[in-house]
Amino acid sequence: MCEPDYQTISVSVDEATRIIKNCWFYSEMCAQHNTFETNQLLVERMKDSNVTLTYAVPKRVTFERLRYNNPQWRDVLDSIISEELRNETEKYGGLGSQRGFYTFVFPKVTRLLMSRAIVELWARPIIEQTIDKYVRMWIENRFAPGGEGFTETAAHFERIAATSTCYGCRNGMANQLAHMDGGCLDV
Repeated sequence: MCEPDYQTISVSVDEATRIIKNCWFYSEMCAQHNTFETNQLLVERMKDSNVTLTYAVPKRVTFERLRYNNPQWRDVLDSIISEELRNETEKYGGLGSQRGFYTFVFPKVTRLLMSRAIVELWARPIIEQTIDKYVRMWIENRFAPGGEGFTETAAHFERIAATSTCYGCRNGMANQLAHMDGGCLDV
């Protein structure tokens, strides 16, 4: 007895990539403009597929924000797709028949695509921006006159100047003028 083609013909990686690029999430990412409804549907699908970001309010994630935060968003999506398909191929020795692909692999990969895209295109840039802001504030406070870093740096300079053989360094003139024309460069 012969089985139908959709149960016997396997799906290639190229075909699977094309199929996944036609899924709802990828199509909406590639759309020129997204409507309010599609952004609301994104939030609903995030909830349905258990995309949990403990540090994020899912209502603030939109397709526009995903594209805005990373200008190379298309390359990121393509790399996620190829990586997830490679993982599935290595795990099971292929992507299965068309029926098996659409039943088992397609939903899993599209869910992972959406989850990873939100983390890599939205959450990571937000976290990096926040950390960068706090790092700048920490450096500014640490090295401001009277700050701990300022005091440590001044003490370090004084130790170096005290052991230096340079007249400019010993007299507190350690600047460009004191070190011109073959002045002290020994540290």
